[in-house]
Amino acid sequence: MILAVLAAALLLLLASGWFAYQNSRLIAGRKTRGAAVRMPPGRYSVLSQVTPSQIGDSGGGSLFSLRLPLESAASVTEGQEYAWITLCRDDTGQGEMVLPDAQRYMLNRIRQLSGQGQPIEYVAFVEVGVSDLEQELILNLEKAVKEAV
Repeated sequence: MILAVLAAALLLLLASGWFAYQNSRLIAGRKTRGAAVRMPPGRYSVLSQVTPSQIGDSGGGSLFSLRLPLESAASVTEGQEYAWITLCRDDTGQGEMVLPDAQRYMLNRIRQLSGQGQPIEYVAFVEVGVSDLEQELILNLEKAVKEAV
């Protein structure tokens, strides 16, 4: 009887040790992939800019810029033939869109330009993406522009 209890206790100790080992491997794997750091859902805005030189001035959150002809741009300076719209990450949380909405908005703009037969110019900032989703968004927008041409 005592032998059976000792065998059961030993079996429970071995099982708990195995589960602890598997748990530590799982946690270590998440840390190396960056999944242990949770980021709050980002907010994004689209800013209208007159010149490409302003793209770098808009801050580190610029993800993708697209050149629009004058009639498509929201606000431009008189005498300009085109303006740039830039998709930016808003770290303050005050942005108008979440990531899927921002992607849909930019893809619609790309489709409009390709439908008008306009040449499409863009600037992509892949290295600025702070998450895999942001980098994937930038690459998807680049792919859409290349397919539209």
